[in-house]
Amino acid sequence: MSVIEPKSIAAKQLKIVSLILKNQLGIAFKELGELAYSSRQGNLISGLENLEQTYKSVLKYSFGYAKDPERNKIFSSIKRQLIELTDDISAHIIESSDEWLILQRRGNYSFSGLSEQEKLSLIDEMAIEKEFNDLLTETNTPSENSAKENSYSELLSGFFNLFWLTNNYSSQEKLLAGRFFQSAQIPWFDKSVIVSAITLSGLRHFDQLKTDILFSVYSNSENQVKQRALLGLVLILIMYDTRLGLYEEVINRIKALEAPEIFERQVEQIVLQLIRANETEKVTAKVQNEIIPEVMKLRPEIEEKLRLDELLSDKTQEDKNPDWEKFFGDTPNVYKKLEEFSNLQMDGSDVFMGAFSMLKRFGFFDKLSNWFLPFYKEHPEIQKSVKGVAKGNFDWGTFFDGIEQAPVLCNSDKYSFAFNLGFMPDMQKTMMLEFFNAELQQMKEVSISDNKHNSTAVDKVIFAQYMQDLYRFFKLHPRKGSFIDIFGRNNEAIYAGFVSRVLPEKKLRHIAEFYFQKDYFKEAIDIFTGLTNELQSFELLEKTGFCYQKLGNYEKAIEFYKKAEILDAGRNWLLLKLGFCYRNTGQFDKAVEYYKRIEALEPDNLEVQAFLGQLYIDKEDYETALKYYFKVEYLKPDLVKVQRPIAWCSFSLKKTEQALRYFIKVAETDGKRVDYLNLGHCYWSMGNLTAAIDSYRMALKLSGNNINWFTNAMYKDAIYLNSYQIEGLDVALMVDYLTWEPV
Repeated sequence: MSVIEPKSIAAKQLKIVSLILKNQLGIAFKELGELAYSSRQGNLISGLENLEQTYKSVLKYSFGYAKDPERNKIFSSIKRQLIELTDDISAHIIESSDEWLILQRRGNYSFSGLSEQEKLSLIDEMAIEKEFNDLLTETNTPSENSAKENSYSELLSGFFNLFWLTNNYSSQEKLLAGRFFQSAQIPWFDKSVIVSAITLSGLRHFDQLKTDILFSVYSNSENQVKQRALLGLVLILIMYDTRLGLYEEVINRIKALEAPEIFERQVEQIVLQLIRANETEKVTAKVQNEIIPEVMKLRPEIEEKLRLDELLSDKTQEDKNPDWEKFFGDTPNVYKKLEEFSNLQMDGSDVFMGAFSMLKRFGFFDKLSNWFLPFYKEHPEIQKSVKGVAKGNFDWGTFFDGIEQAPVLCNSDKYSFAFNLGFMPDMQKTMMLEFFNAELQQMKEVSISDNKHNSTAVDKVIFAQYMQDLYRFFKLHPRKGSFIDIFGRNNEAIYAGFVSRVLPEKKLRHIAEFYFQKDYFKEAIDIFTGLTNELQSFELLEKTGFCYQKLGNYEKAIEFYKKAEILDAGRNWLLLKLGFCYRNTGQFDKAVEYYKRIEALEPDNLEVQAFLGQLYIDKEDYETALKYYFKVEYLKPDLVKVQRPIAWCSFSLKKTEQALRYFIKVAETDGKRVDYLNLGHCYWSMGNLTAAIDSYRMALKLSGNNINWFTNAMYKDAIYLNSYQIEGLDVALMVDYLTWEPV
């Protein structure tokens, strides 16, 4: 039996699970057999063989004897066991080749090997230590406090590793988690760390007991802890949504929740935040390459920004309808660079990933659990990091209170910021801290005012910060290769079966609108087209058509635009889009029909006149095209973009004097390589060979002496030159004359 490479195991695992879910168990058993023997684990191999015998018995009784009324239930049970066995075998092969994971398990062996009762006693010991440590802080010496903190921290790390590294939970892990999360003495931020351990474990290896624990934490814990548990739960269920049909218990837990409307709202917030997280690289690039440079060079640019020569661009054909309702009405004008950064922040986008990505090298982050630790000012490492920094009357308490309350920094970045203080020059530290302290105090006051009576806003901040903590871990941790990157999946995966199962259509619509706002048009279509007729509307039909248009499927775009037209035939934006799509499908007469309807409503609309001109060029009706372009020129005399088609139409109609006049205007004003190429054609057609050669040479020069471009362009335009009795041989000779050892 050949050994399977570990890097191919994950793909093999997905393939086998897919076969099982498609009821192709015979093939799945064969494929899994290869993995099982590759693992060289007798218990896994025998488990597979026993399950295979059970399945053969089901097959035998299905066709050899009376039909078993429990057959479907038994078949589902076999599928579930087979998937879980696939997970176990795949995990063993992958993890046995990861030396870092092996070392982590080995380092935690003495702790994980303790009995259940011993572990329960350790949790009680942690609770007692935490309760009395704060009371004795003032009387103990620093060394005594440090010793107690280290003892508590080591126990917490032990439990973190236990929950993280255990693939299949038993009743022991469930009991330990219950005792840990029910302890009133263990603070919420340490409970949050254990939630992350369970989440990491669940993402790596699906286990219903892990989801049970997270459901329980969500139902019974402090708000910060329960929201982290819900986010972890949603990530796990989205990742493994295809198999949830075999886990009725999970679906029943959702149905049994006491406040389903709150759960639905929070799941919606999490999914939207996950979409934002998948945009982090785009946001980081935008901040670094667009917003910061624009702010740095900010100056009055009104004249440039209002250039009317952009009037005839294709941009308006691709724009969204300005009349559409904004589903996220608090969004400010994203075209104002000074407001855009603030807009991204308030929207929950991760704007600081680039700034803090290089600040994860402090020793604090060597401990895996610290990547998920909520920021709190009493943390010993924080106190140590600012010891002796900015002495005097500086109010560290207020400063760190502000850091804790800051909604725009995730916890991981707050620790990075605090640790980085020690590396700043004293004067810079003092000035920066005083400024930042004032800003944080104001931010804190605004945050308290906004969130005091708004649980939705509070939840949004928790979800955003925790999602960003997770993003930094999966993207920046030195051993990130040992983890499945949940943010490396396609956005389509975010709209999963789990989401459609737990959210009502109105909230699915919100998610679709968010996809649409972020230009994820395929994902938006998937939801838009699945909504029931009750939610279909004129605007939704328009948006669905627009999605198809942006994806280049103009036929489908026309289909939805036409449906919208039935409901309201007088919308200019819709008429414009139908004309645009008909043109892109080659239906020029239909396109003309729609642009003329707009022309009747807006006779002086330059865009409409210009596109009608373009359509008549498409139809090779140059005379009519000229009429439209001359009208545009009359309204905007110096518009170079309209002078080009006037010149070309005139040339095509053999109005050479008129064509030459316009070709020269364009070349002198905004001459590009193609402008000088056309000017050369015009001179040649008029018999002025010297001027033609000079123009062609300028075209070559502006192309960077791109001989391929020039040759192809000349041969392509030969049909127009032929109409002036310039033969194909003449064109070939001209090309060689100018490009073969040019004079």
